[in-house]
Amino acid sequence: MRTSEQHERSAATPITDDVLVELRVRYETAYHAYQSSVLKLEEAWRAGDQPAPELRARHAELLRQLNEERARYRDALMHAAFLSDNASH
Repeated sequence: MRTSEQHERSAATPITDDVLVELRVRYETAYHAYQSSVLKLEEAWRAGDQPAPELRARHAELLRQLNEERARYRDALMHAAFLSDNASH
C-alpha cells in the first residue's frame, strides 16, 4: 500500500510526452489483441460451435488487460492535465 508521502511524490511527478506515447501504444496493443479475440469468438459462433474454454478464458484475460491499460492511460492523461492546469495558475 502506498504511503501518503509516496502518493504526494508521484502526484508531483510530471507525465512526459514519451510516457503518454508509451501508455497509448500499450493501450492500442491491448485493444487490437482484444479485437482479435472477439473475431475468433465470432468465427466459432458463426460456425455453430461453442468457443473452446481456453478461447473464452483468453478472451476474458485480454479484456482484463485492455481495461487495465485503458485505466493507466486515462489516469496518466488526467494527471498530466491536472499538472498542466495547476502549473498555469
